Amino acid sequence: MKPGLASDVPARTPFDSSAGLGVQVAGAVEAVSAERRRQHEKWGEQNHDMMTWLAILHEETGELAEACLHEKFGGPAAENVMLEAVQVAAVALQIVEFLQRGMGAGGCTPNENKMSYRRSAAHRLRAKAVRARRRSSRCDARSRLAPSQG
Repeated sequence: MKPGLASDVPARTPFDSSAGLGVQVAGAVEAVSAERRRQHEKWGEQNHDMMTWLAILHEETGELAEACLHEKFGGPAAENVMLEAVQVAAVALQIVEFLQRGMGAGGCTPNENKMSYRRSAAHRLRAKAVRARRRSSRCDARSRLAPSQG
């Protein structure tokens, strides 16, 4: 379990058909709401661009997947399935809140957002080319230092 997580996330229980669906939805919504409050207290209002939001959401779904795998096959995160599911829902709720604030274009006009993306894409390509050159030069240096076999 991660440090500082909401301790009021209810334990995982089997579906109780005697309880009305409204009661179960209310419990789930309350767990997500409690996690959102905890996130807001820790991080404040978050206004990321959509790609960053997706990265955060994917990170959380990855933790949920890990907990599910640990639950199925054994592992230390096996007890965290409910907690991780609540965190996924809370991040998804944050994205909705962000969009409702009118911040869907990352807080800038669509053209500015496109230019920012193009710059970041160009930067990533340049960085990839530099890494490839470095790897290539390291391989060349290793081959010169290696004893020849023949």
